[in-house]
Amino acid sequence: MTVEIIGYAAIAPGALSAVDLFQQLRDGVCSVTEVPASRWDKARFWHPLQGVSGKTYTFAAGVVENVHDFDPVVFGLSRREAMAMDPQQRLLLSVAWRALEDASLPLSALQDRVVGVYVGASSLDSANLSAEDPASGGPYFMTGNTLSIVANRLSHIFGLNGPSLTIDTACSSSLVALDQAVRALERGEVDTAVVGGVNLLNHPLPFVGFAQARMLSPEGRCRAYDNDASGYVRSEGAVAIVLRRTDVAKADGDRSRARILATGVNSAGRTNGISLPSAEAQVALLRRMYDDHRIDPNDLAFLEGHGTGTKVGDPAEVWAIGQVIGKRRRAPLPIGSIKTNIGHTEPASGLFGLLKAVMALEQNFLPASLFFEKPNETIDFEDLNVRVNSTPLELLRARRPRLAGVNSFGFGGTNAHVVICDPEKVAQAEALDPAGDHYFVASAQTESALRTLVEAYGRRMDKATPAQVRRIAAASGGGRTLLRHRLVSVPTAPEKLKARLAAYLESQTVDGIETGEVPAGHTKIAFAFAGNGAQWAGMGVSAYRRSKAFKRHFDAASALFETHLGEKLVELLVSDTLAERLSDTRIAQPLLFSIQVAIANALAVAGIRPACV
Repeated sequence: MTVEIIGYAAIAPGALSAVDLFQQLRDGVCSVTEVPASRWDKARFWHPLQGVSGKTYTFAAGVVENVHDFDPVVFGLSRREAMAMDPQQRLLLSVAWRALEDASLPLSALQDRVVGVYVGASSLDSANLSAEDPASGGPYFMTGNTLSIVANRLSHIFGLNGPSLTIDTACSSSLVALDQAVRALERGEVDTAVVGGVNLLNHPLPFVGFAQARMLSPEGRCRAYDNDASGYVRSEGAVAIVLRRTDVAKADGDRSRARILATGVNSAGRTNGISLPSAEAQVALLRRMYDDHRIDPNDLAFLEGHGTGTKVGDPAEVWAIGQVIGKRRRAPLPIGSIKTNIGHTEPASGLFGLLKAVMALEQNFLPASLFFEKPNETIDFEDLNVRVNSTPLELLRARRPRLAGVNSFGFGGTNAHVVICDPEKVAQAEALDPAGDHYFVASAQTESALRTLVEAYGRRMDKATPAQVRRIAAASGGGRTLLRHRLVSVPTAPEKLKARLAAYLESQTVDGIETGEVPAGHTKIAFAFAGNGAQWAGMGVSAYRRSKAFKRHFDAASALFETHLGEKLVELLVSDTLAERLSDTRIAQPLLFSIQVAIANALAVAGIRPACV
């Protein structure tokens, strides 16, 4: 049984979205900088020499900008509670919301489904920081700074009733969370899963601890698989993906971004040190997965490695990959690591590697793994039939789905691996009618945020073809949770839509655009249908001429009534003598009924469905 990835979102160092992140990877950019001075007094904890007690020799890090930006009202939170929350909770809330939008799943569509939440997280930085000042503890301190609540917060805010758990296996946390989600989907315990990973660097002590263990790169670079690799760079960010079992996704018409073929987890067991890897355990995991699922290593387009750039971890990983996969292939296996671009996001790193793999398949482009200049002398790449992808690689499509593997290892010994492939090919959607039945819809929690959103749409439309603008308009109101302040434009040609939005931004009154604010809380829609006596000549003519959906459903009703009436409702609708004939209920009632049926169906096409009739 397989599982589909139907949506994703991310925030990473130097990238405010998954699209930004892949562009960064495509451009070969390393976004590692340094922890900003605003987080703590760096001079107190830094020393240039390694091994100085209580000090770290580096504060190089992949940092998320404006990490404290958050609008609590969107999520129904008070400002006081939001301020007491670990920023990890706030960041993951924002990313999970975007992932659900990417999956075209409004919150209202999830309330009658069993949706599980599985999150990988490890950092207690925020709680440790607060513990230094006991007076800072308030009524929201415990729920704001406990790892379990990282997942529970998503379930609570979004109203999701499936399993909700935070998993901490150190660096493999998020991929282990993915494994648990896939198993729950396969068993039928949930029909949808939100899987996340998050990490923030809010306290200096972990820097000191990892520096004392000589795990951090003194130069601030993750040189995965390189001979000069000297440690990793700590980093922060958040990823969320939305999963559905393949049969459920097909039944609901979900778009698949990639298919998950297999996941697996094991432990290194007893090693020379708890933080030291076991190459044999990694071999056992890979062999079990590839043999049990009958996966041909030759079908792998590439493998996204853990690749932290450590002297012990890199050789163990590549040896295991080579033994199980590389040596069974005809061509060398390309491997790389996103950590060379953004640093090591620790518990979130597995999902970041998965996200890179998914986007690489989507874009038919495998970005280069950076800083690989001299192969690690302890790794026999040629014998293992493995090569580091140090230059970008075009991924050619084939008749069969392309596969990719993703590795993740925790420094306590928990190993995880996942195999994904291209989604099943589906027929292209019909071209959208230029006149369109697609309303453009934008909504935000505040009026100023709504303007900002419309500005972003305007910039996107300026770079789009007319066909793309129509697709943007069609998607704008679908699969999103509508917020308090709203803007709606009736269907129109692409250029006219762009002109309307520009005029709105200039605070002009625009024909064809309506704006407004809905009441707080969940609003329900009722349809009220008038009986005989409400009809008038000319009713429905404009809708018949302008709305493709209305015309289609009215034509269907007309065909059904024709046998009984001996006349076509389509012809009666525009007849010059209709005013006189409306007094005949045999004409008026079928006409009125068919108009109302067509209206209801046209509204349904636009995503407007009643709670009662």
